[in-house]
Amino acid sequence: MKKHFELILTVGLFLCTGNIVYAESIWQDKGANFEKRVDIAHSYLKKGQGEKALSETEMVIKNNPDLFEAYAVKTMICLEMNKWDNAIESSKEMIRLAPDNFAAHLGLGQAYGGKRLFDDAIQEFKEAIRIKPDDPGAYYYLGFAYVENGQKDKAKEVHDRLKTINTEAAEALGKLIR
Repeated sequence: MKKHFELILTVGLFLCTGNIVYAESIWQDKGANFEKRVDIAHSYLKKGQGEKALSETEMVIKNNPDLFEAYAVKTMICLEMNKWDNAIESSKEMIRLAPDNFAAHLGLGQAYGGKRLFDDAIQEFKEAIRIKPDDPGAYYYLGFAYVENGQKDKAKEVHDRLKTINTEAAEALGKLIR
């Protein structure tokens, strides 16, 4: 247990000082766990090294093909990097593993929106709302997709519902509708 704790401290120290490559090599030598790989991926992403961050998540997925959290991290990284096809793929894997997961449907909707596939995005945002009916973000994204799809009347309906959930999000959506 003491050795494991020392290993975590060592890797943490190298991550804090920006020596990501060395921290990564320590974990590869000692057998990395999911949480540390995610930390390394986030460190890469913060430094603008999205491809390396994506590579970390791919390594986790390769070793754990049914690990929902790994696909969730991959989706987040892909959305951040505007890699819409990769985000769609990993979001679909999330849905395969957890069909009623709010974040999976929200992420898939965002990826479809990024590709300007607004009909598909709208369906995913509706599904996210079905799962979590009071989430203001899902309503905002749904309204945004309707606006971008030329369906302002439907966006106004979403806006009216959003006013009862979160006035700030409703105000932001209202600006898009005008």
